[in-house]
Order: sequence, then structure tokens, then C-alpha cells
Amino acid sequence: MINPYDKAYELARALKECAEAKEWLAAQEELARDADGWRMLEDFRSRQEEIAKALSEGRTVPDEERQKVARLYEVIVLHAGVRRVLEAEQRLVRLLADVQRIIGDAWSELTEQGYKGTKPAASDASDGPNA
Repeated sequence: MINPYDKAYELARALKECAEAKEWLAAQEELARDADGWRMLEDFRSRQEEIAKALSEGRTVPDEERQKVARLYEVIVLHAGVRRVLEAEQRLVRLLADVQRIIGDAWSELTEQGYKGTKPAASDASDGPNA
């Protein structure tokens, strides 16, 4: 019998050792040697987080703030090191999303199978508590 915990640890190791993770780490290490590029990326991420936090709290984000972040993105991707980090990160996030979807699909299939056999039988109105 397959032990799901063992497979989960195996998956975690595979994710840490995959090409996408290694490329992302290498891009991070390379950018860390460029203080200006690193600062640009941190500033961009900080602004992204502020917008995400505001949205999660139900606050509206002014269009001008969104446009500032969009313009900042257009500028920072001109920096080769920053662009490499962002592109590698995008590939890694896509991989993780795919893995999550696969696990979610398995859960959906499992719950569909489980619910088919556990639906309560139709009851007659006279069988109710007030009958």
C-alpha cells in the first residue's frame, strides 16, 4: 500500500531539486550580487504586497497606484537580472499551481466517489418526526 506521507515528502524533495527551483535560486543568487537590481525588485514586491493587502482587506486601490506599479514593472524588467528572477519565479509558480491542481483533482474525484455511496435514502413525508 502506498503511504501518502512518504509520497508527499518525495514530492517536496522533487520540487526542491527540480530545474525550475534551481533556476530560480540561481537567478536570486546572481541578482543578490547587484544591490541596485535587488533594491528595485524589493521595492516592486513591496508595492505589490501593499496592493494585495489592501484588496484582501476590502479596500479599493486607486487606479493611479495600480498604474504606478505597472509602470514600475515595465522599468524593472529592463534589468536583465530582475527579469531573470521574475521569469524563473513565474515558471516555478506555474509548476506549483499545476501540482496543486493535480492534487485538487484527486480530491474532487475522491469526494465524488465517496458522496455517491453516502447520500441519504429518500424519505417518505410520513416518516418525519411529526408523523
